[in-house]
Amino acid sequence: MRATAFLLDILAAEGVRHVFTAAGGPGESLRGAVQDAAVAVVPAAQAAGAACMADGYARASGRFGACLAGDGSEAAAMAGAVATARADGSPLLCVAARGGGLSLLAPAATASFAAATPDAMPQQLRAGLARMLAAPRGPVLLGLPPDAGGGGEAGDAVPWQPLDAATYRPRFVDAVAVERLWRILVPDGGGSTPARVAVLAGAGVEKAGAVRRLIAFAEQFELPVATTVRGKGAFPGDHRLCLGVCDGGGRAAGALLAQPLDVLILLGCNLSGWDAPLGATLAAPGRTLVQVDADPAAIGRALPVDVPVVGDCRAALELMLEGGSARINRLRAGNQARAAWARGLREAALSDAASLAPSAPDAPPVPMAVAAALRRALPRDGCLVVDAFALRPCFTHGFMAVRPCAYFTPAPCAPAGWAVAAAVGVKAAVGPRAVACVTDARGLLALGTELATAVHCGLPVLVVALVGEDAAAHPDFTAFGRSLGARGLAVARADALEAALVEGLSGAGSCVAAVHCALGDRAGPGVVSGGAY
Repeated sequence: MRATAFLLDILAAEGVRHVFTAAGGPGESLRGAVQDAAVAVVPAAQAAGAACMADGYARASGRFGACLAGDGSEAAAMAGAVATARADGSPLLCVAARGGGLSLLAPAATASFAAATPDAMPQQLRAGLARMLAAPRGPVLLGLPPDAGGGGEAGDAVPWQPLDAATYRPRFVDAVAVERLWRILVPDGGGSTPARVAVLAGAGVEKAGAVRRLIAFAEQFELPVATTVRGKGAFPGDHRLCLGVCDGGGRAAGALLAQPLDVLILLGCNLSGWDAPLGATLAAPGRTLVQVDADPAAIGRALPVDVPVVGDCRAALELMLEGGSARINRLRAGNQARAAWARGLREAALSDAASLAPSAPDAPPVPMAVAAALRRALPRDGCLVVDAFALRPCFTHGFMAVRPCAYFTPAPCAPAGWAVAAAVGVKAAVGPRAVACVTDARGLLALGTELATAVHCGLPVLVVALVGEDAAAHPDFTAFGRSLGARGLAVARADALEAALVEGLSGAGSCVAAVHCALGDRAGPGVVSGGAY
């Protein structure tokens, strides 16, 4: 079989159901030849959009995303999306179906693999997938053998064996380090247990499938939990122990980090990325800092750590929940005091959100109001994809994530409009669940044509475009959406916002909702101070 068709069979064996390419590119030519394949080829309007879709698919599916690049120009267009995937640790397989593109993408990826002959492709692909999924995760490149789209044969001699489940979600932890943590939480000799213990959860919790274990751990010992921006969704926002997102500027960050703490557990967050709590003092006299991460190089990279725990978050939490009945009972003896302390922190965060002045009914809504309305309009299992734009803090704090893998936002290096294309990939991954994305005029102009891909492939998404109050200063985005086969809605008043979002989500097909917002001083405290929910 052709090497490219064999690639699709491998992706199907690994549980990947969609591969993304630019319309007219190498993957597009496969659609007629592999109509019965288990993998659907999605032709994006732009090469950059294809890579963003694959990135969104990877983040939402729990597997990995795959995109096909053609010539050097397509590879160059994908470079920004590949760099974003690397910054966020998103597993992305970028395949060059013809020579010439790998060298342009190599600086943005974590590793590059190339098969000189068709027979060598399966082993090179296996090596590439293993590197992509190893800590730290990131995008890898695969060069197919020459004339892969012609008559080259691959894989007939060696049948493909799917990767072991442990490759996707390894289960390992340094048990000796966990024992050190237990001795801090429950000192030998009958000493008192620490009263102020908190958890800062990052994206590693979601990636390890450890959300339920974190909830059980927090409830077992009444521990308040805040998340990083990338970890939003690692702990339910409506849980009584949730403090919201800790980004250094919000009330949750101040309440958690600006006061004395006995023990702070960093769970799956290395603090060296773009979502580290800026300006927050994590290390302080008398505070024990514990860091759990699957990547040994990430531990202690940003600041000194007292107890380094190398391991994935799920295995570490499971071991913590098996500390022995005597230890567990001693630590639980302090639950009443810890619960009262955690309740005070959460009430402070909630009061900050309650103090936000709502938009006047007949005035344009503020971005924080849009975030809250989206939470009400989306089903509980709905997904929200937010661009890396100036108003992102409003959605970081104003939109409550109540389940894992339902809130997605990229590193600041992401291409404008990343959310529009990524939302199509997210929709391909989550199937019937509702998907919405938020961007601005710049993002919609950059990658808004991917709405045509969503319409063509039957992957409906709601695109919420935040524009200024002066409609004349922007294109008619409702007409733009309709020109691509989507529906178009315009919202100029706060009292019409939620009904429009519900209509955009419940109607047939994709929809563009152009929301004319108050983007000046009334944008909301989240833009300035980080806010809280």
